[in-house]
Amino acid sequence: MDSFEDNQEQLQIADHRSAVALAAACAERTLRLYAELGSGDAGVLMQLVEDLWAWVDGREELQDVDSRRELVEEYADAHYDEGDDLLGHVVTTVLEALDAYVARKPETVALHVARALETNAEIAEECDGMLSDAVAPPSVTAHEERWRLTAIRQTLQGTWMDRATLLDGGSPWLPAVIAVA
Repeated sequence: MDSFEDNQEQLQIADHRSAVALAAACAERTLRLYAELGSGDAGVLMQLVEDLWAWVDGREELQDVDSRRELVEEYADAHYDEGDDLLGHVVTTVLEALDAYVARKPETVALHVARALETNAEIAEECDGMLSDAVAPPSVTAHEERWRLTAIRQTLQGTWMDRATLLDGGSPWLPAVIAVA
């Protein structure tokens, strides 16, 4: 996998909407974990990701960005304070996607997208740890790494066609993680 710095440098050439789409995809791929296991209102996070996708698709700018960001940050802080890094990371991907949307300088957008990608990798590693006792557990880390590499390439080349293409079928390992959580 490319390093954080490599991703950040490469993503500076991506157009703003494509970069936000990549960060939103990172968030969406793991939001089901929050819906099943989180203590906050998963609908708030899901709606924010939906609104980001709507903007990526050329619709209106997001509303109430500052208050929404503050609420999402509270969710992340609450999980990290409780020692629940997995759910804190899931929320952080949403926060990084929002911050990529707010940012206007390519290097700042790229920083937030690289952070979303890095957090996605951390989520995958934690999920692999949760599944380590399972018989023939899926390799969440390997699956997500393949997705990240393809998604970065598609973003840089401008070859992803729509949300479904970028999401690439989602995260098939989620049910197994939820079952053992």
